[in-house]
Amino acid sequence: MDNVTAVLVGPRLWVKRDDCIDLANGGNKTRKLVFLSGHASDYITGASIAFDGGYSIND
Repeated sequence: MDNVTAVLVGPRLWVKRDDCIDLANGGNKTRKLVFLSGHASDYITGASIAFDGGYSIND
């Protein structure tokens, strides 16, 4: 990404790679979970954050 950023004029380019997310499956749900946990931690200090969800199959 350093090469791309060097060529572009303007703001820095940030890319979130799914292969760098520590959770097992990645994808949209994992990205949303990472976003929500980061967003929640901006507002809550000194507290634990837990997300819970069940396995779902969409037919």
